[in-house]
Amino acid sequence: MQLFFRINSTNDFELNTIAGGIYVKLVTSISGLVIGLIAFIAYNYLHTKVEKTANRMEVAAADFLDILQEPTR
Repeated sequence: MQLFFRINSTNDFELNTIAGGIYVKLVTSISGLVIGLIAFIAYNYLHTKVEKTANRMEVAAADFLDILQEPTR
């Protein structure tokens, strides 16, 4: 936005003006991608931890029900 504002206000359409705007756009895009990648990795890590815990709870519940259903001696 700043690039277009600068071109509009000064009517200066030079390579230096455009290059500065493209540089800012690339930096913000790369920053967004890095943050998104970190968030994606963290989400997958936590999701895996939750799934493992849920599976262990299901196994424990099944074992407990098996113990309850055993015939008495």
